[in-house]
Amino acid sequence: MPAADRKSLRVAITGAGGILGTALKEILPKGPVSMEAVGLTRAELDVTRPGDVQERLAEIHPDAVIHAAAYTKVDACEEDPDLAREVNAAGTAHLARTCNELNCRLIYLGTDYVFDGKSGRPYCEDDPVSPLGVYGRTKWEGEVAVREEGPEDSLVVRTSWVYGPGGRNFVDAVLEKGALGESLRVVNDQRGSPTYSQDLAEALKALLLTEVRGTVHVSGGGECTWYEFARETLSAAGQAPDLVEPISSRSLGRPAPRPAYSVLDGAAYQDWTGRAMRPWAEALRDYLALRGALLDR
Repeated sequence: MPAADRKSLRVAITGAGGILGTALKEILPKGPVSMEAVGLTRAELDVTRPGDVQERLAEIHPDAVIHAAAYTKVDACEEDPDLAREVNAAGTAHLARTCNELNCRLIYLGTDYVFDGKSGRPYCEDDPVSPLGVYGRTKWEGEVAVREEGPEDSLVVRTSWVYGPGGRNFVDAVLEKGALGESLRVVNDQRGSPTYSQDLAEALKALLLTEVRGTVHVSGGGECTWYEFARETLSAAGQAPDLVEPISSRSLGRPAPRPAYSVLDGAAYQDWTGRAMRPWAEALRDYLALRGALLDR
């Protein structure tokens, strides 16, 4: 039975203690279609242990699994590629096989870092991938596992630059520095789309009610650099945007390479759901209001 025709859905969420997991636990139970959100933190489900994955999901027997757990520390992935592959690739393969056995849909959270950043336009779902670093490669390997070993109705949802309640994020770090009047050195040669976790959770819920499979791109509307993102954050919060100094990625000297341009094209998502992701700056203001940091203009 199509998800849209069901009266209720039980949805298991891996990585439920993170930023996206926090939003999903809040968003999924709301609305005309009752979705029971079963949050699974790392302590409750370690995806690197196949026996635990099989036992836990068999107990829950969900209609769908949203796989948000991942090793996302991009620079740390370069230093410990084995751990990154164990979590992002092997862990995803364990989930994919189990979901296939249990006949439950799998939605896997992918990343813009599967691309090399050389495109002159937003990336579409069928554009060739060419990840620059370990994080992007292991997340791509996770995508391959979903397609090869997961249920036929599996879905890969690539997103980018996620922030929100439930964990440390870029916006919070910028606000903390701004409140202290400290200068910030932020790269101005990486361009992407900030994505508010609440908006991403709403989008995932909308996709659960469709029969789309394959790959869909979902990220905040519009694009900016990290430098522009930081300036807009401080400006909207009534702090001093001039505290932000633009620098190059090379001068920052991080271990992991990042794509210079990783904007994702959201046309397919809009076609499937009839809705577009709102502009990233508008969503940012909602998050600042939630934190009590938005300047009342």
